[in-house]
Amino acid sequence: MHPSSDMLAGDLLFSMAEPAKESGLQEYIDAEIVIEGLKTPTQEKTLHGTLEKLKGVHQLTIKGEKVSVNYEPVRVTKRAIVAAIEGAGFRIADEHSAPASPMIDALVSDARPGKK
Repeated sequence: MHPSSDMLAGDLLFSMAEPAKESGLQEYIDAEIVIEGLKTPTQEKTLHGTLEKLKGVHQLTIKGEKVSVNYEPVRVTKRAIVAAIEGAGFRIADEHSAPASPMIDALVSDARPGKK
């Protein structure tokens, strides 16, 4: 039995939507966002649940009032992440982001003083 072309197209669309599993250069962004008044475990759970639903978010850590998120900018924008946070009822006190890709990480680590 051969798979139908509809099944193959569905598989292709599904696999294209997933992050690439093969090695290669992919662009990621690391963002740190400070949330005003994020104090309770219930609030952290609510915020975590909101952000993990966004396609393109790969790593998410919440400690204290700081949210650290690693995401693919071609799948989700920083503006969408901020909108999701604000839409969940939280206020942002501060935010900043920087590229985080294997190439940039390698360049930065090679440029550090004392690196042999």
